[in-house]
Amino acid sequence: GGLISSTAVVINFSELSKKTKKIIHPFVIGILLAYVAKLIRVLLEISFINPEIFPLIIVPFSLMGITAVLLSVFFWFRSRTDTTTSYSDKDLALKSPLQLGTAIKFSLLLTGLLFVTAYVSKYYGSGGIYITSFVTGLMDVDAITVSMGNLSLRGEVTAITATTAISIAVMTNTITKGFIVFFFASRPVALRIISSVFLIVGVGVITLIVYNP
Repeated sequence: GGLISSTAVVINFSELSKKTKKIIHPFVIGILLAYVAKLIRVLLEISFINPEIFPLIIVPFSLMGITAVLLSVFFWFRSRTDTTTSYSDKDLALKSPLQLGTAIKFSLLLTGLLFVTAYVSKYYGSGGIYITSFVTGLMDVDAITVSMGNLSLRGEVTAITATTAISIAVMTNTITKGFIVFFFASRPVALRIISSVFLIVGVGVITLIVYNP
C-alpha cells in the first residue's frame, strides 16, 4: 500500500490505532515503513523520468530511509520484549488503504503544477520553486517529483534546483504525515511517530546541507 499511497496507509493505521489502543508498535512500524515506501517510490520515479538527477538525490533519501528502517527495527524489538499487551489478527482489522479517485486527483495536480513551477521558475527563480515545493509537499510528493524531473530534463531548471525542490517536498510531506498521526492516532503511537519524524527529517536536512556533490 505504501508504494501506491503512503498517506492512505498513515491515515488508515492512525485511525485503527485509536480503535485498538492496546496495539502500538505494529502501527508505528507500519507507518515508518510507509515512509520508506514513499522514498523508494520517488527514487523510482526519478530514475525513469530523469536519471541524471538520481545520483544527486540518492544520498539524502537513502539516509532518511535507513533512519526509518532502523527505527522500525528498534520498535520491532520493543514489541518483542513487550509482554504487557497481546492481540490477534482480528484486532488489527486491516482494510485496503487505496482510495478511489486518486489517479484523477493526481493528474489534475500534476497539470497545475507543471504550469505553476514553469511560471515561478521563469519569474521568481529557484526561491519560487522551493516555496511551491514546500506548499505542494503538504499534500503530495509525486506531482512535484514528476514536474521537477521533466523541467530539469528540458533544461528549464538546474539539476541541483530540482533535487532540492523534491527533497523539500518529501520532508514537508513527512512532517505533514506526522501531524496526521498526531491528530488521528492513539497517543502512544503519535508520540513515537512524532519523535521518529524529527529524526528522519533532521537527517535529511543535515545531509542536504553537508552533502554537496
